[in-house]
Amino acid sequence: MASSSPTMEVGDEAADIKLRDRLKSLNEQQENYEHVRNEIRRLCKTVKSYAGANSTLDEFGFQFADQLQDFGWSKEEKDPYVGKCGAVFKQLEALRSEMNLQLDKLFDPLKAMVDGMETKSSQDTHKAFTSASEAYDDLHKKFNTLKPQKDKATDKKKIQKIEGDYQEARSTVEKATKEYETILKAQEFLSKFEMLERVNSQMKATLQYFAQGHELMKGLEPVIQRCRRTWRALERSTRRLTRCLPAAREVPSTRLLSRSHQQTHRLLVFASKAISSRRAERFSQTSRGTSAGLC
Repeated sequence: MASSSPTMEVGDEAADIKLRDRLKSLNEQQENYEHVRNEIRRLCKTVKSYAGANSTLDEFGFQFADQLQDFGWSKEEKDPYVGKCGAVFKQLEALRSEMNLQLDKLFDPLKAMVDGMETKSSQDTHKAFTSASEAYDDLHKKFNTLKPQKDKATDKKKIQKIEGDYQEARSTVEKATKEYETILKAQEFLSKFEMLERVNSQMKATLQYFAQGHELMKGLEPVIQRCRRTWRALERSTRRLTRCLPAAREVPSTRLLSRSHQQTHRLLVFASKAISSRRAERFSQTSRGTSAGLC
């Protein structure tokens, strides 16, 4: 009388190999997703620290801009050029502050969203998959151990029972694998979508910041040119003054000068050295630029 118990055929073995490859691939996919989640958490933590540092930087940036706007050569006379630079710097600082604030707003909820994807339903599905996979592996090892004894009469009932349990475990793990694959793919897709959307939004904000900054500095260019001409005139005047004191380039006998003349002399020496240093620096930059052009 033929037995009605399940037996492993060649087709079943091929399906078994395919299923084990699928389980291996799913475990690798799960490890990759865990890596992505940890990377997102680490990134969000860095953004939090970066936002806190920028908050302090913004405070000093606005303070510096206000002081530039209020700068004057006397209590009554404010410098229009320095004031204009301060106004532009304040606008740039406001744009930068807004950009960094958006960065914090974009990434602050991302970690909570990624953690929130671990619902009770997804956790239960993962546990069911892990349990079914472990049971399937155990029965697979038992079945392969007893399969050579399949034709022995003493072990037939035992082998038939293991075959039945093995087939049932394979059916269970196939179902659990399909359910877990669906949830894992959805979590991966959502994480990638949210991450890329936030990076893209921040890059757009950065591009806009530099475009607006370029326009602001472009409007300041005529003022910069006027200031440069004024500075050149002051440079020439200072050099003429230093020539009036022959000892300016040497260590003078300050004992022969009055206190006010000593102070004036020290200022002129300092101005002369500063001008010489700036001229040498500009010459060095010009030389480097010429060398680069020849290369």
